Amino acid sequence: LDMNDDRLAKAKSFGDKLGKDIIVMNPAKVDVEKEIKAKIVRMEPLQPTVSIPHEKEIENWLNTHLTRLNVTLDERDAYFGASLFIDFFHSIQMWAVDADVSLFSPVSFDTTVDAGTLTMLDAFRMYRYETALYKMRLTGREIKDVLEMSYAMWTNRMTCPDDDALLLEYNMDGGCRKGVKNISLNMVSACGIVYTVDLSKEEGERVNILSFDDGREFSLDAFYTIVINSYHGNGGGGLLTKGAGILSSELPARIISITPKGLRDYLIEYLKREMSVTPSIISNWRFIPEEWTYAALKRDREIIFPLSI
Repeated sequence: LDMNDDRLAKAKSFGDKLGKDIIVMNPAKVDVEKEIKAKIVRMEPLQPTVSIPHEKEIENWLNTHLTRLNVTLDERDAYFGASLFIDFFHSIQMWAVDADVSLFSPVSFDTTVDAGTLTMLDAFRMYRYETALYKMRLTGREIKDVLEMSYAMWTNRMTCPDDDALLLEYNMDGGCRKGVKNISLNMVSACGIVYTVDLSKEEGERVNILSFDDGREFSLDAFYTIVINSYHGNGGGGLLTKGAGILSSELPARIISITPKGLRDYLIEYLKREMSVTPSIISNWRFIPEEWTYAALKRDREIIFPLSI
């Protein structure tokens, strides 16, 4: 993007900052001499000077009524155990794709959708990415290893009841307050299996998968089907490659099918067909030992999401 003879680049995912590159070249030299300067340009002060085509039509479309939501969905709950927000998406994924296990993670950190009328805009707020769903073939051990990597980025090893349950660092409010250390997009949980996450254990030893929800035995050596978004299915975040140990070149061979539409399209389709929706907890996992984690998770929630915010 050229702006006032400057070249701007790297808007990143939310477009709140741009990189500004200034390149000075001296072609008189035998070896071309280059001087490169860079700085960050914040976008808040910049106001758009062009009108948006069909703005009113877009606004009306975004306000389209989809259904009624009977309970509030709070993505913040996702970091502290099984939650309505994440489990609603597990149910959508398993409705769209017939698989043994659903894998899903928070995508926008702290979105809240209040009970009441759900609109098209709410659907975009709930899931902002243009990702398809993959049905893939993984062994039980690979599923476990995906979860081990996820919870290693998500949780802290507790050695006493006073330790943090989540993996935190001073990265909020200019380093003055603790927040989660890693991006929420890779904090994947599973639905369809019964498992515990033992925070007293070392990384790689925390996840214990007991069975499938229906009581079937879960074997580390058997192959199962999972439903996962195309970002992670293509190796994004490293959960399937670094975590499960599958080579990037081998991922396409693990894909059984790809949905013709994106996850948000299935979300909208589901909402349109229902007069009202009442999401419920359907996943079956928990943090242990609960005599440590219950109080620690409550403390961590107050640290990450203080009541004043």
